Amino acid sequence: MTSKKKYEYTGTIDKNLLCELCQEPFREPISTPCCNHVFCHQCILEYLSQESTCPAKSCHKSLCTDNLILVPNNFIGIIDALPVKCNFCGSTNLNRGIFDYHINNDCPQVNIKCSASDIKCTWEGKRDQLINHLEICVFHQLRSVLRELIENNQKQSSQIEQLVEQQNTQLKDIQKENQQQCKLLEEQIERFQIQYQNLQREMTMLVEQQHKQLEQIQSEIQSNLQSEYGKQIKEITTSFDQRLTELSTTINKIQKDNVTQCNQTKLANEQCEKLDVEQQRQQVLIEAAHQEILALRGEIQTLKKPKTTTTISSKPPIHRNQKLEQFIDRNKDKTEVDFICENLTDDDMDIVAYYFLQNNTTLTQLYLWNNQIGDKGAQALGEALQKNTTLTQINLSDNGIGDEGAQALGQALQKSITLTQLNLSKNQIEYKGGQALGEALQRNTTLTQLNLHNNQIGDKGTQALGEALQMNITLTELNLHNNQIGDKGAQALSETLEKNTTLTILFLSNNQIGDKGTQVLGEALQKNTALTELSLWNNKIGDKGAQALGEALQKNIALTQLYLSDNRIGDKGVQALGEALQKNTSLTRLDLNQNQIGDKGTQAVGEALQKNATLIQFYLSDNQIGDKGAQDLGEALQKNTTLTRLDLNQNQIGDKGAQAFDEALQKNTTLTELRLCENQIREKWKQNLRKIADKNTWLHISL
Repeated sequence: MTSKKKYEYTGTIDKNLLCELCQEPFREPISTPCCNHVFCHQCILEYLSQESTCPAKSCHKSLCTDNLILVPNNFIGIIDALPVKCNFCGSTNLNRGIFDYHINNDCPQVNIKCSASDIKCTWEGKRDQLINHLEICVFHQLRSVLRELIENNQKQSSQIEQLVEQQNTQLKDIQKENQQQCKLLEEQIERFQIQYQNLQREMTMLVEQQHKQLEQIQSEIQSNLQSEYGKQIKEITTSFDQRLTELSTTINKIQKDNVTQCNQTKLANEQCEKLDVEQQRQQVLIEAAHQEILALRGEIQTLKKPKTTTTISSKPPIHRNQKLEQFIDRNKDKTEVDFICENLTDDDMDIVAYYFLQNNTTLTQLYLWNNQIGDKGAQALGEALQKNTTLTQINLSDNGIGDEGAQALGQALQKSITLTQLNLSKNQIEYKGGQALGEALQRNTTLTQLNLHNNQIGDKGTQALGEALQMNITLTELNLHNNQIGDKGAQALSETLEKNTTLTILFLSNNQIGDKGTQVLGEALQKNTALTELSLWNNKIGDKGAQALGEALQKNIALTQLYLSDNRIGDKGVQALGEALQKNTSLTRLDLNQNQIGDKGTQAVGEALQKNATLIQFYLSDNQIGDKGAQDLGEALQKNTTLTRLDLNQNQIGDKGAQAFDEALQKNTTLTELRLCENQIREKWKQNLRKIADKNTWLHISL
């Protein structure tokens, strides 16, 4: 995670204290259960919004945000003990854990406001000049007069807090009653699950019986077919000979008549021309007869071919891998098999195709990611997939597959009748491979998920995929993250979105898409009624692009998640999005992290949140939001009843903003998570917010 440059680290930092994703010391560290690797909380959340595996290079196991684990306090203490240097006053006898205290209380070079600013004193200057100012400050001298008024106000606030506490007590009683009802429902669910398991066992037995009956029927059909082949061939051969004789007689007669007519007639030129026309018509009849003969011959040759079983190769591969073959033998009857990180090569894929996929009737999921499979290995797998009738998922990510391998897999997709998920991410596929996959999608009727992120598809390959999706009626998820598709690629996909009615998830992050590309996507979204999730983070989208998306959101009724972090959206762009949120009735998650949004833009967002009734998660971290923007958001939270998560980490919010949230959270009962790390809030207001979180057990505040 990037941090504001208020300080810099001194000395050498242990590499074990650096996040693998951002290469900086941990911020809000959190660990993974699969390998105990530690990452910044925000880094891992952004990564998992696009990926479903652990980002650790030595792991790559399945991972989701619900499984993340808090690190021990002693580890946080080690990180907070890192020595830093203040970039304001140059102090070096500091560590990161107390830096906020230093800024808020000790640093002589930090700009602060007069202690009487709350009663209209406008002075602002460095801390070491405050004493001189207070000696002449009229507002400071009036403070003693206002003390009594402040105390009366505090008494009234205390009475309000007591009323709120009473309401919270009543709310807890209601929650307790709800928990009891939930417990009863859980018991009922448990009973239903037992019944469901019993039904599943019965269904399994019935399926097994049906499989046995089916095998018996297939055996009978096979024997019947074999006995009837000779009879069928004889009948068709006899029919063919008769038809051939008739056609030959007709052809000879036509040719003889033509010769006779040409030798005996001496008609005028017009009659000769008519004869030429007639002769051409007769020649067409001759060609049709020849075609019919060829068709009959083909049918006979087809019937003469012996019935064969589905095999990839009649001979076993020359290359041997004893360990792999033993593993295949142990797992040949399983439905899900994992070859992840086994350093398998192209030659090994011949073994997998011959010994594992050949005649397999149980395998449904095959994982081969993070190996050394290239085009040759992909071709072997492609040939096997053309005949396989059980496999539904195959993962080939993080290999060395290029265009030729993608073309082979594309041919397999054209014939596959079972495959629903194909993962080719992190390979070397360029536009030719994208075109081959596009051609496959025009014919395939089963694939629902295609993952191509981190390849080199480019705009040409994307155009081919877009054209295919205008015809495809099954694909629901397409991931093109980091493929350099640019505005031209976005243009092609916009034409797709106007016609496609099945695609629901589209990842286009990190693709150099600018305002032009975003504008055409926005126009398409106004017409599209199927897409629910669109990812455009880390592109080149500015205010014009955001305005186009705002216009789309006012009309679109399907999109629920929109990711726009790490772009160039400023106040004008977010104002357009705010106006859209006042009218939109479908969006539940909006990510605007790492943009250029200030207080003016935040004001529009605040007004939108007062009226919007669907947004649940809103991300605004690493922008330029100050106290004024925070106050607008605080006012919105007093009225909003749907937002559960608000991320404002790494902004410029101070005590006034914290006070606005303090007041809002005393009324709001729906927000469950508020993130305010790396702002300018003093310890006093942090303590006030922590007290609110302690009272409201459902609320978590990060400071």
